[in-house]
Amino acid sequence: MKKQKVLISAGLILTSFLAACESTEPAVQIDNEVACTDGSFHDADFSPIVGGKRVVEGSWVARKTVFLLSTAGDGSACTATLIDQDVILTAAHCVDTALKEPEKLIAVFSARPQCDADNKSIVSKMVQAKEIRMHEGYDAEGSSLGGADLALVKLAKPAPATAEIVELKDSDTPWTSYDRVLIAGYGRTLGGSAEETKPLSLRAVVRQPLIGESLKTVREGVRNHVLKEMSDSFATMWLDWIFESGTDSEKVWLDQTDRRGACSGDSGGPAFVFENGKIKQLGVASSVLTGANPEDTCLIASSYTNVLKYKTWISENYQTLTGRDASRLFSK
Repeated sequence: MKKQKVLISAGLILTSFLAACESTEPAVQIDNEVACTDGSFHDADFSPIVGGKRVVEGSWVARKTVFLLSTAGDGSACTATLIDQDVILTAAHCVDTALKEPEKLIAVFSARPQCDADNKSIVSKMVQAKEIRMHEGYDAEGSSLGGADLALVKLAKPAPATAEIVELKDSDTPWTSYDRVLIAGYGRTLGGSAEETKPLSLRAVVRQPLIGESLKTVREGVRNHVLKEMSDSFATMWLDWIFESGTDSEKVWLDQTDRRGACSGDSGGPAFVFENGKIKQLGVASSVLTGANPEDTCLIASSYTNVLKYKTWISENYQTLTGRDASRLFSK
């Protein structure tokens, strides 16, 4: 069930984090590795935000965040957001195995998804996918640094009335200037190699951009462990590219050196900021920077695909999927 994309074989590696109910829909069978026990989802690999707090059902974070379960192949669990009544935004690596079978991708609208262990089915409010648009620039076999880790999913019917549509950030404010970035997801609650035992649920934690001394420390780690065979000038060029910090840079990097943040299962989830009196989505969870030591997994930094960078792609594919005007998706 795990899926990893490794930047380089030694030292620090960049790993894609992929995981791992009242409904009028027909029961969806969950006959893969995403386990249902005592009415809740459990999985040693996929269960939420490291160091985060449980999100209360009905809160704005819960209303804007979606649990994305794939029953294709051996199964996987991710996170997503609702950008319109019947369209969700997530990471490309969360949907690539379901491209030919979109109906096996399930959007679940609950802070703590519930299931029926006897019937192996989801019982929380849910909607199946109808069509998937994955960014054509995404390379499932390449490095996470290749970017374009985005996908749009058209749902078979509108989300429940309790769900809430997000607004995507469209301002020129540099992402490095935000002092509070709230991330949410259904991923691991523990970093390192510890086995996860808690039921899968939505958690959230406030992070800060990877800047200043934390960025310096992370750059030095990558330089000394990954790029040690490179000349200083070539290594500096690589580091500047990896950690680009422009307004429309490919990645938004968040600091996890205090051992809290995103991990497996949080992929596709949101990074929210508060701007001009509104909550806006800044990025989509894509990958984590982790160390050669397994105990450092998810405890260094995380990267989110910058939605502003992909405004045109999101808008054009939204219009293709729905036939509706995309101007309302992004907010200044």
